[in-house]
Amino acid sequence: NFETIAAAVEEGRGMFDTIRKVVLYLLSNVFVEMSIILVSILFRLPLPLTPLQILWINLIDDGLPSLALTIDPPDRELMRRKPQAKGTPIVNQYLRLLIGLISSVTVVLVFGVYVWALWNGVSVAYARTLVFAMVGMSSLIYVFSCRSLTRSFITEGIRNPWLVAAVGIGALLQIVAIYHPWGRDVFETYPLGINDWALVLGLGVVLIGMIEGVKTAFLWQRK
Repeated sequence: NFETIAAAVEEGRGMFDTIRKVVLYLLSNVFVEMSIILVSILFRLPLPLTPLQILWINLIDDGLPSLALTIDPPDRELMRRKPQAKGTPIVNQYLRLLIGLISSVTVVLVFGVYVWALWNGVSVAYARTLVFAMVGMSSLIYVFSCRSLTRSFITEGIRNPWLVAAVGIGALLQIVAIYHPWGRDVFETYPLGINDWALVLGLGVVLIGMIEGVKTAFLWQRK
């Protein structure tokens, strides 16, 4: 039955897209955490994240949105694309470019803020909380740009209430880990001020703008 064949092709293309989106999101976050720790060791600075903070980011800030991405609706133009060539890698050159840019820009900005905070004489706990919030919240923000690898998230829309719920829950739990007495005792965090949150949100906006810019350049080149 031709309809069955078409449905199977659509399902396969949707699964391939979903794997790419999740790989982009998770690998970018993993490389950020690894690079920040490595750079701090090379410069002989206190570790910018504790093991519990890293575990929290992986389980809550990265885990919940990545699960929501797996049930993301397929692209509207999915069945109008040309077939993938046999042997097409999941992580192609375009995906490697996005992963490299997201990781490098995040590491430079986060590590710069960390060094700046320590240089100004704040406590290590305060500086670590800044890094904890920037790494965790930025991944919750730019996940919306990971929904589509070719289309802008503004024109594509959200279309995934589970992703919105995952981001909202992750942000709420992140705030609990920073401000609640239990969270402060367990994760050794320090209450952040308004200016600190401006840095955190600014990083997320920078990452979204960069990802969308790469998408636009890629589509223009392909056309």
